[in-house]
Amino acid sequence: MKITTVLLPFFFFFFFFFQPFFAEAIPILDYDGDPLRSGVDYYVLSAFWGLGGGGVSLLPTQNNSVCPLSVVHLPSDSDYGIPVKFSPVEQVPDDIIHESTELNIIFDAHLNCKKKTTTVWKVNEDRTVTINGVQEAENSMFEIERVLYVSLFYKFRFCNSHLHVGCSEVGVDSNRKLVLRDEHPKEFVFVKAYNFAF
Repeated sequence: MKITTVLLPFFFFFFFFFQPFFAEAIPILDYDGDPLRSGVDYYVLSAFWGLGGGGVSLLPTQNNSVCPLSVVHLPSDSDYGIPVKFSPVEQVPDDIIHESTELNIIFDAHLNCKKKTTTVWKVNEDRTVTINGVQEAENSMFEIERVLYVSLFYKFRFCNSHLHVGCSEVGVDSNRKLVLRDEHPKEFVFVKAYNFAF
C-alpha cells in the first residue's frame, strides 16, 4: 500500500508530462523514408510488386466516353500511372502531411475533355472514386493511414456522413476501379515522381 502511494504521484507526473509527446501527429513517409509533403508529385504504387499491380491512373467511366473520369489501379507493376499531389485542407507546418490529415488528392495531368474538368479526386454516391471534384468539398476529402506501425504501407480512408458511408477505406473492384470498401483496402506506397527508378 505504501509503495503504491509513493509511486502514484510519479505516475501522474509521467502521464501528464509525456502525454502530449505520445499524442503528437505521425508524419506519412514516402518510399525513401522522407516525410510526405504538400505540393510534391508522388506516384501512388501498389505496396506489393508483381501480382499487386502498379500505380493509379484514369480511364473513361463509360465505354463511349472520351473523358477519363474513373480513378483506376493499373495491373502492371511496370506502369507507374499518373503522379498525384496531396493538398491538406488546413495548412500544415513545413508542408508535412501527417496521418489522418484531411486532404485533397489531385492528379498532375492535363485532360482533353470537352467540359472543364478538374483532376481532384472525389467519391460518388455509388462509392466509386472519380475526378472532377472540388477542393475542400466534403466528397473530395481523404485521409492517409498507416497499415502497419513499422511499415511504409498506407491506405486511403474516406469519412462522410452526407454520403451515408460513415468511414470507409479505398479498395479496388473487379474492374480495377478505386471504390470505397468496408474491408480489404488497397495498400500503397508513395514514390517521388522524380525518383521513380528503384
